[in-house]
Amino acid sequence: MFSHDNTAILSGSHESVRVWNRSAQACIRTMASGYVLSAIFVPSDRQIVAGKKKGSLQIFDFAAAEMTEEVEEAHSKEVWCVSLLADMKGFRRPWLITPG
Repeated sequence: MFSHDNTAILSGSHESVRVWNRSAQACIRTMASGYVLSAIFVPSDRQIVAGKKKGSLQIFDFAAAEMTEEVEEAHSKEVWCVSLLADMKGFRRPWLITPG
């Protein structure tokens, strides 16, 4: 995921969320998180939302490189995708839809 100004790239792994400087191709922030499956920059690029394998969402302060909140879900489904709302004033975690 690219930052909104296209200067940074966001990645997640089994242990952390990392932010990379796009032009220097170097890691500029590493934040311990546990197993991350999806992540987005929040508009203004001041915060990052990460979806975890255990079903929770984590919110990180980019400048401080620390987690500010973890939202536990009522179920234990993995968070494979987190997306911004059309008005860019929030985000949502799409629910699993099964064909019926």
